[in-house]
Amino acid sequence: MLKLIFWGIIGYVIYRYFQMREQIKEGRRQDAIRHQQPHEPQQNEQSQDGEYIDYEELK
Repeated sequence: MLKLIFWGIIGYVIYRYFQMREQIKEGRRQDAIRHQQPHEPQQNEQSQDGEYIDYEELK
């Protein structure tokens, strides 16, 4: 029984090692992709909302 638990723990540690290694590589890829993309200039709030028209003053 202890032998089975021991091998189960060893297998889990090996599994987690390879999973963490892949996650670290994936994170580095995402960082590289973010740094390669050109940054878009920040738009001010008015350009996002469009032109504001006060219809009461138009009457």
